[in-house]
Amino acid sequence: YRVTGVTPPKGYVFDDCDHDQDNGGGVYTDVTVPANQDATGILYVSKIPTLASHVYDCTTGQSTTLVPGSDISVNGTDEGTNHYGPVQVTEGNYTVKATLPAGWTFVQCPPSSYDGSNTETPFLENGTDTDVIFYAAKLPSLAAQVYDCTTGATTKLVAGADLTVNTTDLKANTYGPTTVPAGSYTITATAPAGYHLV
Repeated sequence: YRVTGVTPPKGYVFDDCDHDQDNGGGVYTDVTVPANQDATGILYVSKIPTLASHVYDCTTGQSTTLVPGSDISVNGTDEGTNHYGPVQVTEGNYTVKATLPAGWTFVQCPPSSYDGSNTETPFLENGTDTDVIFYAAKLPSLAAQVYDCTTGATTKLVAGADLTVNTTDLKANTYGPTTVPAGSYTITATAPAGYHLV
């Protein structure tokens, strides 16, 4: 006899349970009824898996603050938001990708095991809930100005002064603020004729 499931409970799906039975993914089971004996056909169900994803701010450490302007796509479909789900999905492989706004970068964020990549490829099994979490941090910004201190500290820029960042001559008396990669920078100022650095 073949015992076939018709409708699983809400939020559940028929499951072959050990994933190696030839029973239509758990939708049916074949039962042999011996003479003068009872037999039982057993079908299994599992919770439908759910998928969620978030892009969290790790600028000052692990948090659950969402990164504004970030975006998530699932299997190529742009969700247009920095969080997704949880949504019930079918069992299988998924590709979840995050995109950051300007001025942000993906980072590892201990104690999370997240590796700092922009793409994760989880396999969702029936009965599981998966939250794909990305972490990002604001890129540092760098600025420099040459101010006039002839009569004391001011915020008046010195005309004709020049700034160099690392080896790039900016030919300007002000720079930034500009987002830059983390690291060491050398800023050199040159005073125009009639001025000296103090």
